[in-house]
Amino acid sequence: MPWRWASRWPCARTGYTPTDPLLALLRLNRASTPAQVQTALDAWTWTPAHLLYAEVNGTIGYRLVGRVPQRAAEHFSHAPAPGWTAALAWGQDLPTGALPRLENPPEGLIIVAAQPISPAIVQARWQVGVRYPRLQALLTATDAHTVESFARIQQDTTDPFGQALRDLLLTLELSGADDVGGMAVQGTLAEWDGLAEVESGGAALLAVIWAALVESTFDDELPAPTPGLQREQWAALSLPEDSPWWDDATTPDRLEDRAAALRAALQTGLERAVAAFERPPEGWQWGLLHQADFISQPLGGQAAVGELLNRRIEMVSGSTDAINSTAWTTQPDARYGVVSLPAARLIIDLADFDNSRVVLATGQSGHPASPHYDDMLALWRSGENHRLRWTREDIQAREADTLRLRPQPEGPLE
Repeated sequence: MPWRWASRWPCARTGYTPTDPLLALLRLNRASTPAQVQTALDAWTWTPAHLLYAEVNGTIGYRLVGRVPQRAAEHFSHAPAPGWTAALAWGQDLPTGALPRLENPPEGLIIVAAQPISPAIVQARWQVGVRYPRLQALLTATDAHTVESFARIQQDTTDPFGQALRDLLLTLELSGADDVGGMAVQGTLAEWDGLAEVESGGAALLAVIWAALVESTFDDELPAPTPGLQREQWAALSLPEDSPWWDDATTPDRLEDRAAALRAALQTGLERAVAAFERPPEGWQWGLLHQADFISQPLGGQAAVGELLNRRIEMVSGSTDAINSTAWTTQPDARYGVVSLPAARLIIDLADFDNSRVVLATGQSGHPASPHYDDMLALWRSGENHRLRWTREDIQAREADTLRLRPQPEGPLE
């Protein structure tokens, strides 16, 4: 009998109504003290979420909110569980008071960057926490941050995985006529500053080499191409030098180890870079490969209207593990293209709310005919932003358009 799979959502259980998160958010909007914030968050019974809060007097805090079911001790959540027995079924939701929370830690900052910040109380697969050290270094570099310094942090393109892959490639012992190209690549990588900026030749070379390495390490063993994202990146770097994963299944007469796989990927990547850039190596740039397509839903995939609805940003900086996380894929149909990005960047100045900043990846309007449909694209790409008007007086003094929503009178709709 073929296997049948089922998934379950915590909010599909009894005791949940669709208005619950809305009520919690309304209470949160009216909260003026940390205690009122806690009360508002207690009402959040929707999908689990990390929530950070701060107040003007200096209190900062973190809560994991939402419905988190208790799992059986034998339930390893990384793999499917047998559904024909209740032995591994979910128990009751964990009490709100048992979920992780943190307020005013001694170090004076809270960073939530894909890693647990308090002892884990549920089984979870966390991403590799490579952004945390960089964020910590940037945040502790000065005691007096500004809106401008926070904007620079949001744009930081330091690429931890690229640096780790670079270091491995530099360990290869290359010599002889057959390795001239590879030695030139090593020279470029040795001078790379570790940043995934649009003009970076080192970031471009590492991308094409990594895509080749994914093909020979994972795709030759698996039924479908892998995306080459963080899971594959750090899994590859953790493999032993003699792991069978390094062996290229397309060469049955040879058994490759890590050094052989890296050497082959370096050569394949170099050939692909020559073909892709069609210019001398000094003109190779990461931004020429790395672009973001914004496909409007649900009609953007239709050829007849896609050109009217969709937008593209070329020359995009950042990378998968950078703080400016413009994650990209190695899959052949969209290779090097952005698959996830910061849809909004927000900076709140607690000393002067009218000095806060915001930018969206496209624009504020969802109407293609509106001038605000895509008027933030260039700002988002360059790391600029808009001042976020806060007070009613400041907003009204600079208003350009007014949208009025008039409630329908009670009675049947006409």
